[in-house]
Amino acid sequence: MTVPIYIPARWAASRAPGKLLRSWRGEPVLLRVARMAERSGVGPVTVLAGDERILEAARGWGLGTVAIFGPASNGSERIAAAIAQELSVSGCRSIGF
Repeated sequence: MTVPIYIPARWAASRAPGKLLRSWRGEPVLLRVARMAERSGVGPVTVLAGDERILEAARGWGLGTVAIFGPASNGSERIAAAIAQELSVSGCRSIGF
């Protein structure tokens, strides 16, 4: 059984905007986190973002992406929106999102 791994990623962090694309130990923070998630072997890794800079970078690294635009107060809301979006694409009906 595989379980999808969703990484909510924001550009507009209040203390350090764009930090996920900044280099840390020789590679961008987001790429480093995604590679660790991939190595876990749990399931496919997907980056959730509402900013094209993050989405383009993730696609360039070969990661799955879901564009989440609109209001989201936190990462959990972004994950819920991605699940609802995937359910609607697959023809399933979402309940409670």
